[in-house]
Amino acid sequence: MTTIYKILFEVQVLHEFYLTNQDNTTIFEGTAAARQLFLGDRFLKNARSISSDLRYVVPPSMQGVFNKYRLKLVTGYSGFKIGIEVTPVILGGNIKAYRPVVELPDDLDIRVLLLRKDHSIDIYTNRRLRTSLKTAGYFSNDDLPGAKTFPFLSNPVAAFDAAAVYEQGELSAFGANDTRAFFVDNSGGDQFLPVTPGNYYNEADNLLTSPYINYTFPTANTVTQAGFTLKDNTNATIQTIQAGSGGNRLYTASLAFDITKLKTTAGNTIDNTLLYTLEVNADDGYSNTHPLLFIREPGIDAKDIWGMVNIKPAPVNAAFNLIDGSGFLITRRNEANAVTVSPPIFEIWVKSRLSFWRYSSMDGGVLKTGTHADLLFFNNGQLISDGPRSHSYYPTLYKKADSSLHYLPNPKAYEPVRVEGNRLFTEIPVPTSEMFPLGP
Repeated sequence: MTTIYKILFEVQVLHEFYLTNQDNTTIFEGTAAARQLFLGDRFLKNARSISSDLRYVVPPSMQGVFNKYRLKLVTGYSGFKIGIEVTPVILGGNIKAYRPVVELPDDLDIRVLLLRKDHSIDIYTNRRLRTSLKTAGYFSNDDLPGAKTFPFLSNPVAAFDAAAVYEQGELSAFGANDTRAFFVDNSGGDQFLPVTPGNYYNEADNLLTSPYINYTFPTANTVTQAGFTLKDNTNATIQTIQAGSGGNRLYTASLAFDITKLKTTAGNTIDNTLLYTLEVNADDGYSNTHPLLFIREPGIDAKDIWGMVNIKPAPVNAAFNLIDGSGFLITRRNEANAVTVSPPIFEIWVKSRLSFWRYSSMDGGVLKTGTHADLLFFNNGQLISDGPRSHSYYPTLYKKADSSLHYLPNPKAYEPVRVEGNRLFTEIPVPTSEMFPLGP
């Protein structure tokens, strides 16, 4: 008897770093169909993708589930697909549908780990640099902790908070279809750069952590002692830990939570009962709370986990369903065996890190003031881009006020940023030339 597998769903990790055109347009600006054409074009050109930097792995705790429900992981150009063993069924009009050989429970977890191949992705991905916890992203079609909107597996971007301290590139929502990225301009003023609306990977997605945590306190607070209280979803206290250094300043605190008291993602259905809250109270007025999901997978180093995708067959939002009301896969084929309804494609949108591009003379001289004055700002012998620019693997052009495009050197693709106060810079040494003459 022939064994037949069909695609149950696909997850695409759409990272701006690899999916930006020379004119600075990105994959995010098109329709769903246009995004697929964009990816197809990059694939045919054998262009580098996020799959160069991530591995997609079925976690050890999921191996039994994949075997039981006849699931297969297939790595894709910019993400992965999950195949499932099926039985073909002919419907009216000679339309072919597919029924899973083993019925999927509505609340089944189908989890895949996104593992770093190296730390390149941390250099070019837009997320906070100053964080108290090293956490990984949790991406799901289920409403945890926030409601999801098809096709996004990320939580909605949080509304702008006038009391919050934002980092360069951090996203805020200013209303429906109005997403912006924070930065401080060359005059020292707070600004927000408009970005294409969407549920981008953001701080609300960073829930995953090991039970063993190194907690870092902000440099703005002189902490000498701190208390940590871990609570479950019912607000019951699970464990408390006190930290101090005999009156000396406490920069970090090592926390080891009792794994016998925790529900981790391994071996448990992921829902709100697995969501914990870490409350932190310290001297010098410091306090904070952190929502957490604990992950512990045998043989997987937590430091390698960039994220986890967890897909449920029948989540709260029916737009994400994997199976229709008759028990068939979403996919349909006509009598010519052409796909008329494709399997669902879920998306994770990831912004690139924003930095000011700073040009300096590799000969040690002072660059001439007024050079490319419509694009660059002169400061202390160096030239700085008028606004922050997204990191991109492929070179991009500057856009002038009249919308014409202009070439200036780009930084190396994986060049790390330099943090100076509340601004991020990428250094670009340039030789003395007509493009970058030295000053008098």
